Amino acid sequence: MVFVFVSAGIKQGLSIEMLQSVVKGFVLFWVAGSFFIGLQSMVYTIIMEFMVRPKFRFRNAYLVASCLLGTASGSIVDMIFDSLPFVTLLGTITGLLTGLILYHKDMQTSAVNRMPSADKTGATDD
Repeated sequence: MVFVFVSAGIKQGLSIEMLQSVVKGFVLFWVAGSFFIGLQSMVYTIIMEFMVRPKFRFRNAYLVASCLLGTASGSIVDMIFDSLPFVTLLGTITGLLTGLILYHKDMQTSAVNRMPSADKTGATDD
């Protein structure tokens, strides 16, 4: 935001109206972005936690589901903004990376929960 304000100020001279315009644009962009991305993130989280995770314990199925959800998120943004054709691919890649991270974390948590000791930190009583 500071860069936009300074570069615009260099061209047109700094003014309060310019600052107000930049701040207003930033706030509107932040609110709209939070709504679209936040909504997609909530849907992704709900589907992955309550539908995919309990049913798919195999890595490939988990990753395919995550990729499909990422592709769907990217496609929605691509439909809204027709001038961004790469967003669907970006959504797919993001879904794959998120799925890899979540699957790895889920497997670590499962391994800790299967430990026979009551102390799940791995420490022994010796």
